[in-house]
Amino acid sequence: MQSAWWLTPGVFRGLGFGERLTANETEYHGGWSGHPQPHGKTNILEVDKRGIGLRGFKTIFTIPWDQIVDVDIEGPETAAKKVTAGRVLALGVFALAAKKKIKSAIVIVTLRNGEQAVFESHKALPHEISPKLTPLVAHVRKWVSTDQQQAVPAAPTNAAQVSFGPTVADELTKLAKLKADGVLTDDEFAAQKAKLLS
Repeated sequence: MQSAWWLTPGVFRGLGFGERLTANETEYHGGWSGHPQPHGKTNILEVDKRGIGLRGFKTIFTIPWDQIVDVDIEGPETAAKKVTAGRVLALGVFALAAKKKIKSAIVIVTLRNGEQAVFESHKALPHEISPKLTPLVAHVRKWVSTDQQQAVPAAPTNAAQVSFGPTVADELTKLAKLKADGVLTDDEFAAQKAKLLS
């Protein structure tokens, strides 16, 4: 099992003060079964060593890094295309209002179980958030890729490792040895040989 990248000292320094990225006026559209209900845009998106989450006066929830397999930072129109069709129906996403919004960044967090948690910051543009999150996203993708490679069982490397049991020739050789050692008579040898060959 590989080490958890988020425990590496200094990995969150690029996020800013306190090794934490925050985006004010963030709305949570839902998508994560760990916290299914949406939250209005008076909250704060928070990214730190614990994971990606939502905070008001206190932490509302945090999705831990070990559950995250990808993160996308997009504008509303592009994000609406990336969110799976099932999520669009479930979330009633921002697609209809996308053209009206002047300043908005969508953060789509894809989880191990296939869910997509969707956050929308109304006070930031994708190019303001993306440069800070890109190194973390690279860590996430590398970690997931390595984790998947380790989970795939190795195939046998040569035919000698695969056993199909003894062949007829093997059994005849054993019989001949038993006859030569005097364990089988000529008649017994002939009867056993006839059985193998039939």
